[in-house]
Amino acid sequence: MPVRYYVKGEFKGLYHHAKFEPDLAILEEPCIFAESKSVSYYMDENLLYYGLFRSKEDDVSLVIGPVAPMQIDAKTIALILRKIGEPLSRADELAAYFSTIPSYPLRNFLQILCTVNYFLNNEKTDVEDLIIGDEILEHMEIPEKDINITESVIHNTMELEEEMLSYVEYGRTNDMKRFFQRPVSGRPGKMAPDAIRQKKNLIVCTATLVTRAAIRGGLDPKLPSTSVTCTYKKRNF
Repeated sequence: MPVRYYVKGEFKGLYHHAKFEPDLAILEEPCIFAESKSVSYYMDENLLYYGLFRSKEDDVSLVIGPVAPMQIDAKTIALILRKIGEPLSRADELAAYFSTIPSYPLRNFLQILCTVNYFLNNEKTDVEDLIIGDEILEHMEIPEKDINITESVIHNTMELEEEMLSYVEYGRTNDMKRFFQRPVSGRPGKMAPDAIRQKKNLIVCTATLVTRAAIRGGLDPKLPSTSVTCTYKKRNF
């Protein structure tokens, strides 16, 4: 998730591998900083939420977000652009930005806030302590729904997969390094009902595909897994 760093209320920097200008969180600063608690959150009219952490030991604050409860659809993209005064022609750009940010139901997001606040301020906080009003409860669990405008962005993982595996098969290490240095431009399909299982399944599938690509490139299938030397079609490692 995007993280912003503030010292004495002054913005110092943004940490995230993808950016969209203008920064949505900067535009919402007055609302985000309205709470004086050590940890709080703000949810705008488009159901995007932001988390705020205030360090108890010094005048430092962290702002994370925006985070959506589900994958952003075309209607929400249009509403956000209209709100910030940007043309609809930037819809694909904004959709690509949100595709790099994980989606969480509100309760999960609040659990993350409680966990981070514990490590930051050594303060135990319950999700119920953060809930603002009864009307927020209806947004606590929002299921994922199909998307339209981001489909070309999120479902491009087949091309990315084929590109990555070709680098493995032909031993193109420099291209592989550049591949992983690029900003993330897609999101893998749903493989599990929860985030942890999703990541585990993704690792297993990726390891399988990479191993098969290496074998196609000349790796001996009987080679012990501890070996770091293999010969590919185009070069040696």
